[in-house]
Amino acid sequence: TLPRRTMGEKRFFRAQAVLARRAAAAMAPPRGPSIKDRIEAFNAALVESADINAVRSWSEHDAGTASTSASDVRVTHPDCVKIMFGNLPIDVDPCELATALDAHLKAELTKGGVDVSTAMLDKPMVATFGPCRPKTRRDRDRLHRGFAVCAFANEAVALKVHDLIRGSTFVSSSKRTPTRELSARLDVKRECDEAFIRGLVGKAPVVVKTESKKPTRAKWSMKDLDEFPMRANCLSTHTRFSDLSGALRVRMLEYLSTSVTTMPELAGIILAMEKVSPEYIRVKEVIESVEAFKVIVAYLNTAEQSAKKRFEEFFDLACGHGLVGVLLAYAFPQRTVRSFDWKRRKSFYAFASAFASMRASSETWSSASIDWDEAQRFE
Repeated sequence: TLPRRTMGEKRFFRAQAVLARRAAAAMAPPRGPSIKDRIEAFNAALVESADINAVRSWSEHDAGTASTSASDVRVTHPDCVKIMFGNLPIDVDPCELATALDAHLKAELTKGGVDVSTAMLDKPMVATFGPCRPKTRRDRDRLHRGFAVCAFANEAVALKVHDLIRGSTFVSSSKRTPTRELSARLDVKRECDEAFIRGLVGKAPVVVKTESKKPTRAKWSMKDLDEFPMRANCLSTHTRFSDLSGALRVRMLEYLSTSVTTMPELAGIILAMEKVSPEYIRVKEVIESVEAFKVIVAYLNTAEQSAKKRFEEFFDLACGHGLVGVLLAYAFPQRTVRSFDWKRRKSFYAFASAFASMRASSETWSSASIDWDEAQRFE
């Protein structure tokens, strides 16, 4: 049978596994943005670059009134009729598509005996996305809205063009469908002006400036110990609180402020002590002492319930730095704690002084008292 691993060895191998997974993740090619992210980024850029003042609601968009746009032919040709050409390939650049469609229209009209110079009043305009017609998930791979508009001299000419172009085969540089049968529809409602084609008719987008939310701190887990500096089979014995990086400092403060539910000020005590005696705050000793304190308190509650009496005196033998005894004295101020060791250590008095200062403070302390941003930036 395989020899049983100690808790320290298990933590060490678990830490090595975490490092191996991170190394593998670092070698993996980065994932591209999701469909949702791509669409949101496109629409955000669309709104940012658009002239929001040019947006008109549908109630303001009078179908019988010419557009105020200088490029709209209705101003100079009030009898003109526009035609919407649909079923266009959506994977072709709008400018390239407009040029190809213009050539196709001229070729088909010339073939049908129509005088292009007098019949066509402008070049086709491909409908693009705009603030009032942003991309949706369905449009994720579309370069435009799939139709174009062109103006013709009058209704009679437009009807003839409609009959010639509808069902004609349009050839483009599309990789998906190089040839497509065009559809055509007269703009009877006279709504296809330049603003409509550019997506500027409809409900104006509401531009909301949102402040980036701070990421929520993860709850403490004992697995977080795998991130801390380690020896072969346990936490590093010499690492001090002030040696930790900003990220590990935040994790340590999260542990101290939540490990003992009724004593969140542990984090504040360690922060205050760091300013005067940082050399005594060794990460391994602090965590071991807090965990030992929790075990003792749980045992004390069980013992008092079983014996049906209250224990008034505690003995901390071979107390060393004395933090466990100081924690007991702080948690049970009405009881007596006696700490014994061969030698008086300065660390004991440093811990005792820090806890006494917190006890004497009149301010209520909580995890909200921690400057988490400063802790994160600590170097």
